[in-house]
Amino acid sequence: MRFWFSLIVFAVLVCGCLEPQKKLDFCENKTEQYEKDACYLEFAVIGRDASLCNTISSENSRLMCDAIVLNDSSKCGKINGSEDSKNVCQAYGLRDPSYCENVKSKTARVNCYSISLMLNKESSKCERFEKLEYRDLCYIKNAHLANDTTLCGEIQNQTLQQSCYKKPTNN
Repeated sequence: MRFWFSLIVFAVLVCGCLEPQKKLDFCENKTEQYEKDACYLEFAVIGRDASLCNTISSENSRLMCDAIVLNDSSKCGKINGSEDSKNVCQAYGLRDPSYCENVKSKTARVNCYSISLMLNKESSKCERFEKLEYRDLCYIKNAHLANDTTLCGEIQNQTLQQSCYKKPTNN
């Protein structure tokens, strides 16, 4: 469920379909707090807008957002909770996917690699994902960030592939 939510939010973000206030409204209309926080985080990362990190309710997610957008991994040491969260933050903040290897949860580790590859624009490494939906998500994120539709041809899911070929616009 979170995978599809993340994919939908990402598609809306990269298309540039929403004006700044509508982006905030889009996130606010989410019913679950984790959905709102994920939405703000995605907008902040894609738009490189650190001010959006302040709208995130979870302190750990806010610190991770700052680490990614500001490229400041020192924020990761302040995260309370599991070592997995700190390792994921380090991977994102330092743009170093090797930190993902230390993540114990398989789902979190796969997500860590996928987003690290996206941040580093290393689409060729998307093939490392055994699970097809993660591989497709990795390719679509990389294709849109790099503005490179040739990567869309690697996507197996036809619906995702068709949406990938639609070039994002900056409205």
